[in-house]
Amino acid sequence: MKYLDDIINLKGIGEKTARLFYRLGIHNTEELLLHYPRDYQSFKPPVKIAQAGQNEPVTLELFLPSAFKWKKLRNMWIGTGIGSDGIDAISMTYFNTPYLKSKLVAGSSYLFRGKVKNENGRYHMDQPKIFTWNEYQEMMGQLWPCYGLTAGLSNRMVMKAVEQAIKGYDEKEYLPQDIREEYHLVSRNFAMRQIHFPKDWDSLTEARRRLVFDEFFLFLLSIRKMKEYNKVLNTDYPMIETAWTRRFLDALPYRLTKAQMRVWGEIERDLESGKCMNRLVQGDVGSGKTILAFLALLQTVSNGYQGALMAPTEILATQHFEQLSSMTKQYGLPFKPVLLTGSVSGASKKEIYHQIETGEVNV
Repeated sequence: MKYLDDIINLKGIGEKTARLFYRLGIHNTEELLLHYPRDYQSFKPPVKIAQAGQNEPVTLELFLPSAFKWKKLRNMWIGTGIGSDGIDAISMTYFNTPYLKSKLVAGSSYLFRGKVKNENGRYHMDQPKIFTWNEYQEMMGQLWPCYGLTAGLSNRMVMKAVEQAIKGYDEKEYLPQDIREEYHLVSRNFAMRQIHFPKDWDSLTEARRRLVFDEFFLFLLSIRKMKEYNKVLNTDYPMIETAWTRRFLDALPYRLTKAQMRVWGEIERDLESGKCMNRLVQGDVGSGKTILAFLALLQTVSNGYQGALMAPTEILATQHFEQLSSMTKQYGLPFKPVLLTGSVSGASKKEIYHQIETGEVNV
């Protein structure tokens, strides 16, 4: 099995099942193995009803004193029954599982697994899973993965697919041995196997540490490469120093701090360097980040280009627009701003697009 083989090449996955995997963004075995479990189940020995917690699944060994009662409501079969552990009784409800009519036999005992609800001493379970003792003993003492699913795709189907894909997984280790030893990191192959089918909680923890390290390391590496690439990447919008920014700074009723002026000097040099700029300005609320953005926009429009200021909310976007519009009037700046938000109507949005395209607005 090759790492990038199509998911449909796995045994038991036909076109119909493959489409369910595609819906989750899983098209090949690599994407399947990177679809990590969202949780894990630990199958502990059965407990008594009164010992069951409210927020975690437990397993109960129950005797059925009578048969389940089934009725059809609209297009859904609903089954209700009572189970006993010899001390307490618990009611159970199943939805749309008429095949259980023949499976749940009065006078027999079964293992039921699910979350127990306790309402004033009355216990209840909805749709608990049913196991025989042999099935359950095979699962006890192990951690079982729980995957993100979509309608029609069961956890067992994903597990079977991962089991096949992991057998052929053998990724070349890219971290040097001394780095792994320094940071106490397990191998990539070990981590990938244990994240899906951990031997125990310690192995799972070690696997997560390695995979989290990889994600951060590769992310930072890509940022570093992007930064190095941008250093030599010529911009399509070369700028020169203009008098607008200096006049604006002189006209302000306050003076920028030394830190603000230092950062503005760095931004200004970047814009005039002829290379692409990719810069993060970080500071507390009220530290003056917005005025630096306005200065960068002023440098942009005074060179004959258009600029855009994006905000995460419409309220903040409106505030920036009003502030920029006010400064434009007060200081006679060359801004021709327009506000474009998600709530703008279709006709108005079309008009704004036209203004942007023709250069009627520049911010």
